[in-house]
Amino acid sequence: MRYPERVPRAIPLEPCVAILRRVAAEEPAEPAAPDPRDAHLRASRLLDVLAARGLPVAPERLLPLLPAVEAGDPVLGLLVELLDGCDACAGALADAVHARAATAHAEGLSEEAALGHALRNLLLVPAREIGAYLPRRVVLTNEFRSEELVRAFASFLDAPIEVQGAPEQADRSARVLDRLDYRRIREDEERLEVERTVLAEHAERVRELQRKREAEALASAQRE
Repeated sequence: MRYPERVPRAIPLEPCVAILRRVAAEEPAEPAAPDPRDAHLRASRLLDVLAARGLPVAPERLLPLLPAVEAGDPVLGLLVELLDGCDACAGALADAVHARAATAHAEGLSEEAALGHALRNLLLVPAREIGAYLPRRVVLTNEFRSEELVRAFASFLDAPIEVQGAPEQADRSARVLDRLDYRRIREDEERLEVERTVLAEHAERVRELQRKREAEALASAQRE
């Protein structure tokens, strides 16, 4: 197999966010009870979407890794939605995979193994690492978190972002992703919660001291 030379392909932000918002709108209010068949269906869809996007991979190259990737509240299914619904997003993944596979093949891996290796590192690893701090339920809560997932995935692929049909400068993309970073937001929320707890405890100590002083003053007045 000859891998085409990579030309960075931009990922259009608004269409990708719209796909995720559609998923959010279709999400049931109450999550369904886990079904053992769900994992098989998700795996089959992943392989089907990859094959349709020109990335046919042997199941044994990816499927053994899925349980670890899908632990917790994974975003892999959302990335599959992006690949299925957005030609540019799928093209950006294919570009990155072909470039990574070409390098791995040149270093001695078979073509099949090289493709599997590239897909693991450019799809499964991002899904696991992003999902560790930005779980699916959070991505679907609002447009900012949906945008963060799109931008974070693009960053893993080293793909530029396109905003309103125009390419976004790489340094701006990095700043926006940093500003959106849900890890920082959670840290800020946790710090504020600690500060609120400390202030509440201090206020309670002040009130308790005030009550004690008032009780002592009343007792002193009664003795007089």
